[in-house]
Amino acid sequence: MTDIAAIFADPANWAALAALVTMEVVLGIDNLIFISILTNKLPVEYRGRARLIGIGLALGLRLVLLSLVAFIVTLTRPAFEPFGHPLSWRDIILIGGGLFLVWKATTEIHHNVEQREGGTAGDAKAAALGFGAAIFQIILLDLVFSLDSIITAVGMTDHVPIMFVAVIAAVLAMLTAAGPLSRFIEKNPTIVMLALAFLFMIGMTLIAEGFGVHVPKGYIYAAMAFSAAVEALNMLSRRRRR
Repeated sequence: MTDIAAIFADPANWAALAALVTMEVVLGIDNLIFISILTNKLPVEYRGRARLIGIGLALGLRLVLLSLVAFIVTLTRPAFEPFGHPLSWRDIILIGGGLFLVWKATTEIHHNVEQREGGTAGDAKAAALGFGAAIFQIILLDLVFSLDSIITAVGMTDHVPIMFVAVIAAVLAMLTAAGPLSRFIEKNPTIVMLALAFLFMIGMTLIAEGFGVHVPKGYIYAAMAFSAAVEALNMLSRRRRR
């Protein structure tokens, strides 16, 4: 307890905490968009519970990974060398998560295009998602995003208590924003397509990171912010025309 008090008595550690909370919130945007799109495919009465479970699992996974931080760091060491290119377990997890995101985003875009072109009731049924399937897919992506989040946190501070506080604060922010974001996405169909495009881009970024091609996240989020701003102008223009 004394050590924890000493950590938070240092102003430099408060600055590190603020930076880490900001970073965790930004990294959580990807996870939140995925959870929002996925839970919106459920019946209305299940959506709130699914969001709560999904974000709760994200918090649980992050805290468990933090308690295993010494083991997590070893996941960045090369484990295989296919075709002379070293891959760590972290790389493999990122590649797998990226492929899953690319597949999921492509499938959802296909369903959205079919429905807008006058798809049948069978198409809508095929696009529907069960509660268990939604939770399973959320767990898969929670694992990938949590691993990336914790490894990034380890690179920013050596104090585990600061990481714990930052992770809890970021997940609480996700929990607060989840409902409004889901409702906004549901009310604006064009936002769904934009969000799916974001997920596709994030999936490709994860695959690139897994193969050792570093893509600065600032570029990714700047592109997302620019696209969102353009879409906001489109929405305002459509509203004024109506």
